[in-house]
Amino acid sequence: MYKRKHSAPRKWRNNKIATMAAAIVLVMLVSVGGTLAWRTEQSKAVTNHFTAATADIDIHEEVNNDVKEKVTVHNLGSSPVYVRVAVVINCLDEHGNIIFGKAPGFVLNGRNWTKLNDGYYYYNGILAPGESTENLLDEPFSLVKDGKKYEMDVLAEAIQAGGTTPGETPAVEDAWKAKYENGAWKPVQQKP
Repeated sequence: MYKRKHSAPRKWRNNKIATMAAAIVLVMLVSVGGTLAWRTEQSKAVTNHFTAATADIDIHEEVNNDVKEKVTVHNLGSSPVYVRVAVVINCLDEHGNIIFGKAPGFVLNGRNWTKLNDGYYYYNGILAPGESTENLLDEPFSLVKDGKKYEMDVLAEAIQAGGTTPGETPAVEDAWKAKYENGAWKPVQQKP
């Protein structure tokens, strides 16, 4: 004689499998939802503000009784800069027009400025934002000598210190063909 095993009706077994599958899906959804909620709570919004650095300079000149006593350059920008100046001295006629004539030179403050063969005078140092250079002149420059009048024009340039080109060449070397190292300016050797 055979004993017949009693098994659950087929419908009940299908409901049991469906219930277990639903429970597993529910547990997974709760886990994922809880993880997302936890991560959302853990990470706060961050706002980044970027301001581009600027290189902006201004020339200050002190002139008293036809004597130029002081020439400095002030860094108005937000970035440390290198500074160089060109000095042009011209003879003037009685109407202030430039005339042909030999213009006198000036005495350079060689402790703080270096003249390179390109004709520019380079400030020995990096000029921080808000700072001014030392006086370019070691002695005052008279704008009237031996009955002749002269004018001294100073043209200044600045370039951000520390910048590089896409090829990793320092920007100052690329633009000015000069480099500042160990407290001194030197011309950069041109590559063939």
